[in-house]
Amino acid sequence: MRDYRCEPGTPIGDLDTPRLIVEMDALENNYRVAATAYRDTVCKMRQHTKNVKSPLLAKMQMEFGGSNGGVCTAKVAEAEVMVEGGITDVLIPNQIVTRDKLARLCALAKRGDIKICVDSVENVRAISNAASQRGVEIGILIEVDTSMGRAGVRGPRAAVDAARSGDTGAFETLVLRYQARIVNYASALVRDAGAAEDVAQETFVRAWRGLGRFRGESAFRTWLYRIAANVARTHLDRRGRQARVADGSLDDETEPLQADDVASAAPDAETSLVTRDAIDRALAELPDELRLALVLRDVEGLDYKEIAGVTGAPMGTVESRIFRARRHMRTLLRPLRTARPPRRGVGNGRSGPRGEDR
Repeated sequence: MRDYRCEPGTPIGDLDTPRLIVEMDALENNYRVAATAYRDTVCKMRQHTKNVKSPLLAKMQMEFGGSNGGVCTAKVAEAEVMVEGGITDVLIPNQIVTRDKLARLCALAKRGDIKICVDSVENVRAISNAASQRGVEIGILIEVDTSMGRAGVRGPRAAVDAARSGDTGAFETLVLRYQARIVNYASALVRDAGAAEDVAQETFVRAWRGLGRFRGESAFRTWLYRIAANVARTHLDRRGRQARVADGSLDDETEPLQADDVASAAPDAETSLVTRDAIDRALAELPDELRLALVLRDVEGLDYKEIAGVTGAPMGTVESRIFRARRHMRTLLRPLRTARPPRRGVGNGRSGPRGEDR
């Protein structure tokens, strides 16, 4: 094949095909906008190359910034093009099942960091066998069906089954699904950001080690929260704290805490921070068992049966703890709820139009 290269000014009708035509000013502007959007974020972009079909243009996006250093491709053939072009971090967010494509995938894994999505235990085993025979590692992510009905496992239980097949990459999908929830939950229990991260990490380590013993008698998230609660208790015991459960009687504190339980006027950034700080301080005042039950119900959204499974307490005890926790929280937050909202003015103490904030 002759080495065909078009020159600037070549008429479109004279171009050989296939040929990619790019308006560079628009392309660079788009890359710049994307880089700015991801500049100060933890989450970075993995560009899907089905729109550019070019390792050169994919590398340009990485150079502009905002990228995690890798790309997505729709199929093995496109991944081969990217690796040949010098991009070695490739995710194929589709299922690869045939023997010949698995063999090609393993060949790519010798040249780069290759990852694919799966939605069945059988597929995980096939990939594992192919990779083991060729002495390579292929990253696995479990695809979850988000109601599109095209591909992916149908819920957490199927994801757990796939992870139990022994692949750490599969378990990573479950970590990503629940990580933020477990960190938030741990933070409410131990009231220390650094300690909450440690509790979450230990929770997932224990979950991975004990995954083979998970019998599916309860929901996976219930099992995970139970582990987190035990790890948090161990952490609190190390700090020498003793759990204390306050006495109380059932009156009318049966409704969950709502946003209007605290003052909502002047919803600016400063007010939001003050409100959040007040809620955190109020939670800190609760005895550990009440705080655990309240967070599971009103923050994490677990039902009473799930909370009983997490805490090991009878349903009646769970209901009582949540009731007492809500009553205590409303008492602690009452000063904030009844506080008069600050008025706005420009150095003279006057309010806004018609004497009220807008």
